[in-house]
Amino acid sequence: MTDEIPEWAKVRACELVNPLCEMGAYRPVNVDTYNPSIYAFARYIAAHEEAPVDRLVAEARKIVANDPLFLR
Repeated sequence: MTDEIPEWAKVRACELVNPLCEMGAYRPVNVDTYNPSIYAFARYIAAHEEAPVDRLVAEARKIVANDPLFLR
């Protein structure tokens, strides 16, 4: 396992710690260097949560599931 934390886990940790993270000091780009607590929280999230499904992939699955051409 690498020491790299996925970006989605950093964003999730920032959102949970500070709902206004885009406006505050807790931004995902700063997690690695400026805040070791959020870095640790992001590592925990990456280990215990599944990565979110891309919004476009979820929408494509709905379209394909409801399309009569794909139901044959």
